Amino acid sequence: MSIRLEPPPATLPSGSTVWAYLRDSGGPTQERSIQQQREMLIEYCNTYNLVLSHPPFEDVHKSGGSTQGRDNFSYMISLSATSEKPNGLLIWNFARFSRGGAYDAQLYKSVLRHRGIIIHSLTDKVPEGEFGPIIEAIIDVANKQKKDEASAGAWRGLRHNVKQGAVPGTPPRGIIRTPMKTISTDGIERTAHRWDPDPAFKHRVNNAFQMKAEGKSLAQIHKETKLYSSLNSYVTFFSNPIYIGTLQYGEMTIENYCAPTIPQKLWDKVQVIMQANADRKHVNSKVEHPRRKSSVYILSGIIKCARCGSPMNGLSTPQPYGKDYRRYNCATAKNKKTCAIKPVPAELIEKLVLDQLHIFFDDPKNLINILTTFQKDHATESGKVEEKRTSLNHQLSATRKKIVNLTNAIAEKSHSQAMLKKLTDLEEEENAILSGLEQLKTQTITPIIVPTLDQAKQLAHNIQVDLKSKDHAFIRQTLLGILSEVIVDRFDKHVVGRMVYYHIPNVKKKLLTDYMSIIPAPVGAHPKRDSHL
Repeated sequence: MSIRLEPPPATLPSGSTVWAYLRDSGGPTQERSIQQQREMLIEYCNTYNLVLSHPPFEDVHKSGGSTQGRDNFSYMISLSATSEKPNGLLIWNFARFSRGGAYDAQLYKSVLRHRGIIIHSLTDKVPEGEFGPIIEAIIDVANKQKKDEASAGAWRGLRHNVKQGAVPGTPPRGIIRTPMKTISTDGIERTAHRWDPDPAFKHRVNNAFQMKAEGKSLAQIHKETKLYSSLNSYVTFFSNPIYIGTLQYGEMTIENYCAPTIPQKLWDKVQVIMQANADRKHVNSKVEHPRRKSSVYILSGIIKCARCGSPMNGLSTPQPYGKDYRRYNCATAKNKKTCAIKPVPAELIEKLVLDQLHIFFDDPKNLINILTTFQKDHATESGKVEEKRTSLNHQLSATRKKIVNLTNAIAEKSHSQAMLKKLTDLEEEENAILSGLEQLKTQTITPIIVPTLDQAKQLAHNIQVDLKSKDHAFIRQTLLGILSEVIVDRFDKHVVGRMVYYHIPNVKKKLLTDYMSIIPAPVGAHPKRDSHL
């Protein structure tokens, strides 16, 4: 079916510079894929002599219901505040731009238009003049309604099928799809698939979990089991409860969904190890990785690539005359070569972050906002921990009563294999509950006290003093308590990024676009002598 593309408005004459934002959400019902949109867009620019001054900003398989996760959309909005901005922005239609509601759509369109950028939809016909904004608003409301209706309908259908045992998609390694019949909400019988353990993989899955419980490395496990083609594929393998027969689908949890592949006791041992590893690696963990702890890169463990979301690691190149040339390099760009971002000079981005934080803490009310929200979050988490502890204690009491009753029954009467197996299962259940209670001991949350305004002024001043320290490790520890992440991109000789603060209402993302700077070219760099910190 041919699609009629609307000609550009008179305000975008021949020779105008334009950007393009393209998005698709994936799936078989997708109207136009990114590739198709891109091809027609280029043809459109050639037809009307419009100059595409920047490669299209593309978010592939991303929902339009929110800007969350649409990194290229966020990058485009931030870049529009610079001198690089174009005369116009081309979009496939308003639904591709945003389906988060009239307010969300109008907000970002207003930002772009305020910066002098004309927005033109290739497929939505919007009249020029006083009625244009009204038509746009109606389109935005309709797009939001369609999105909500489609999401609600799809989720209702999925929940209905999952409750019957049918699970869509590709199962994890060691699990196979078994055909089954389901009854739709309108009473129609359909063929679907449930997930069941794959007998061909049971030994290898058990072996992998056993090796993990023994403290073996992923490399050793991979060499022995060959469950996947690469080490990266094991990321979610050891935390998927399907291997103990529990199906986790969205917020739905179905216990005893299928036969377990591994015993519960082995699963519990591995989860303790996984939690310990997570604590060591997480940027907020009290357990500090020794390489990061001694790093001269104050944003190590915080800074991330805006294009692919990977961590950016510090690289140093000795210079013939003078100090080392330091920069942050995307891990994916360095190791896999699938991300095209260039390294970001460390001195530049570190200065931008520290300058912004000094400005932020010039107002002590910002610190009060942080601690007030932090206090509420801690109180909520503390309540959850206590609730879970109470629940586990009740389970422990009930399980121990069952063990006593079963032990007495075995002592008074002749036992059977079934009774002995039941006793073993109860003992494993008891050990799992005790393990859960032991883990909760490390989750005790210390109450947070919100300071007065005078106290906040002093604390904010102390933070600013800490950020001026000559001790890189000390500065980094201070930053870890303030920032969730720093997301950075490099465009030619400019750096743009945003800082994501912890627990700051209405200021969760602060753009650094006002601080874009020219990148100094490295002098006398020796690439082969890089040291990865």
